[in-house]
Amino acid sequence: MAGLSVASLGVSYFSFQAKQEVYWALLSDTHTPEDIQNEYRGFYPYKNLKKVVPEIVATRPTGVVINGDVARLTGEVGDYKNVKELLTPLAQQAPIYMTMGNHDDREHFHSVFDEAKAKEKTVKDKHVVVVKAPPVRMVLLDS
Repeated sequence: MAGLSVASLGVSYFSFQAKQEVYWALLSDTHTPEDIQNEYRGFYPYKNLKKVVPEIVATRPTGVVINGDVARLTGEVGDYKNVKELLTPLAQQAPIYMTMGNHDDREHFHSVFDEAKAKEKTVKDKHVVVVKAPPVRMVLLDS
């Protein structure tokens, strides 16, 4: 691994050559509602996710991370059912990892994404996942 030290900033930057290229998709705050017509300040979260999923599928990512606030306001079961339905084409191609945000409900999330519970690291009342996909290792925390 080659390194370049920027002494004046007190920061080191490192780069490496992976044996193969990897591509990850990162989505944040999808806020997907049960009501597919739900609108907030001119945004339609359900329609937005529906539109972006085929675009992500086309890039053939190594994996996908959805960073917090997967569900709309209070993390209802119907919110997560819609998320699961919309993500199905993507999930058939690449693993998807989700973190919980302040709008999510862990119990409701796990009732729909029961397979996610098995991937969690045990931290009481939290949804913590460690992703090992060399050369990437991510620790996805739950606030």
